[in-house]
Amino acid sequence: MPAVIDREGRLFGRVNVLDLAILVLVLAFVLRLAYAYWVQKPTVAESQVPITFTVLVQAVRDPTVRAVHVGDRVYDTRSNQPMGEVVAVRSEPSPVIEEREDGSRVETVSNVYKDLYVTVRGPGRATPPSVMVGSVQIHIGTPIQIETRIWGVQGTVWSIEVGGTSP
Repeated sequence: MPAVIDREGRLFGRVNVLDLAILVLVLAFVLRLAYAYWVQKPTVAESQVPITFTVLVQAVRDPTVRAVHVGDRVYDTRSNQPMGEVVAVRSEPSPVIEEREDGSRVETVSNVYKDLYVTVRGPGRATPPSVMVGSVQIHIGTPIQIETRIWGVQGTVWSIEVGGTSP
């Protein structure tokens, strides 16, 4: 009976063991890619739907407010991925706390700073655990950095609407 591995490192005198191991690894890798491409499908249909979200940017000066326009193309600052187009812009004076001479505090509005609400609409995916706009996952209350070629701001996601067309 012949040896399983001979003196030259061949299996049953025909196949090199090292070559066989490499062939098995390559075959496993190709099968995994094929499985991921043809068999493994997402559990939720991920079709593109319009996502409208509003970003609150607090305490900005007037030049920033004047720079933001409806129709601007918006990108995520971190990934430079497109997120959509500005469909509405609204600003209002920022609230501030002022201390009076008697030591009491009162809320009033700033003469210098404004809160800016930038509403963006873009294609995205909505699944049960998340909303994705471009490659960015958004949730109400999370910080976000958006920019165009002219302006860039850091704010908080204030509202999200999945589907529909209202700003």
